[in-house]
Amino acid sequence: MSDLFGQAEGNMVGVDDKGNTKITRSDLTSYEKYLDQVAAKGPGFEARLTVPTGEPVIVKKTGRRTGRGKVESRHDRGFRQVAADRGLGIRIVAEPLPDGKTMLRIALTSKREFSALANARRDRGRINYQATQAIEKANAAKVAKSPDASELAKHARALVERVKQLDAQIAELSKDTTPTNV
Repeated sequence: MSDLFGQAEGNMVGVDDKGNTKITRSDLTSYEKYLDQVAAKGPGFEARLTVPTGEPVIVKKTGRRTGRGKVESRHDRGFRQVAADRGLGIRIVAEPLPDGKTMLRIALTSKREFSALANARRDRGRINYQATQAIEKANAAKVAKSPDASELAKHARALVERVKQLDAQIAELSKDTTPTNV
């Protein structure tokens, strides 16, 4: 029998706490090396990287193009992922070039920090959306006389209660801040 594939080549990627191999869709090593070079230049440096744009990204719900290319978006996400993993702030501005490519202007910045009030408002909006979706799902299960309707309703009530708690927290935090435009 012949050796169809030959010797296995690759890198050790490690394992998670369960012993499963950690594998990602893309290797971030190139992005890490490039951001290391950008960081080495010091504050105020803006890197300019030309990448292929690729096919347009199409929004699933509407079927419209976003103006971004798939390859460009993949590189953008790679740089953002590495910056997030390292706790760095990053600014990426994509500029389409006339030759069908895209120039990514990349700069490392200070990480944005949000106030407790801003975090509470963001969480409230996110959880309120989840609660609305959970209520609709619970009502649909109730109409369909599904056996898990009571559990879905219980989950929806818990989310609504969390929204009420966040409303109270927002009201308390809003008292502490003084209005800026009186």
